[in-house]
Amino acid sequence: MEGFTSYADAVADYLLTLRAAGCSDNTVRDRRRLLARFGRFHDGRLMVTPSEATAFLAECRVSRNSLAQYVSGLKMFFAHCVAQGWLPANPLASLPKITYRPRPVYPVTLDEVRRALAVATPRQADIIMILVGTGIRASELAGIREGAVDWERGLVRIRGKEDSERVVALGERAAGALRRQVGRLSYDIIGDDFRRLQYKTHIPGLTAHRLRHTFSVEFLRGPPGQPGGRLDLLQKLLGHQNLATTMIYIAYDSQEEALEAQRRLNPADRLGDGV
Repeated sequence: MEGFTSYADAVADYLLTLRAAGCSDNTVRDRRRLLARFGRFHDGRLMVTPSEATAFLAECRVSRNSLAQYVSGLKMFFAHCVAQGWLPANPLASLPKITYRPRPVYPVTLDEVRRALAVATPRQADIIMILVGTGIRASELAGIREGAVDWERGLVRIRGKEDSERVVALGERAAGALRRQVGRLSYDIIGDDFRRLQYKTHIPGLTAHRLRHTFSVEFLRGPPGQPGGRLDLLQKLLGHQNLATTMIYIAYDSQEEALEAQRRLNPADRLGDGV
């Protein structure tokens, strides 16, 4: 085989390829961290056996969903190496795909959103309005630039995971907030603002991602007296590749209905005071 024999050179070339393909900074950063960890485990060798590659995964001690991302990331890296002629075969090619298990969602309630807005700084309020109004991720908000926004039509082009693109609509309040903040936000700024808001509001786990859950649950519910949105439309707005991922929001409402019914119909509470 001709070409690179150095693991470090192969990683550097792969990351350049990701950037050239337009992958987000977060994607490139996550792949760099994963490949650096893999390299440390195997002493920086590019030639590894399938058993050595799976040994690394066994030692990771991460959640099933994180492990699924690790497998996907490593498979793509080694596929790149094979395509470049640096390896004869992908050591993870035969590893079965790990099924993603959606986590339960815990949206911020609209009353909690109002509490946060009441104590938020102008920038924090704008961030909340954009996230609640669009359902985009914090990293996606940080990546929006002026050229991605159609102010006249109230639309914004979002670059999501794995270099995917989608278009979402801005309501009046979200559009005004984005006009003030476009190009001025970073992922770290957004994260710091939510940490400060947690301290000020005492709302447990108040994060940008939970506002994505708020948008999703409220989209499906709809305003009082009006029908909610369709699940397949929510899938498009969130940028989910698999409809099963979006179905977690239906599961949330079903769970809430079950808990409310249990409170109302609990047999123990109907036994009476004399028991």
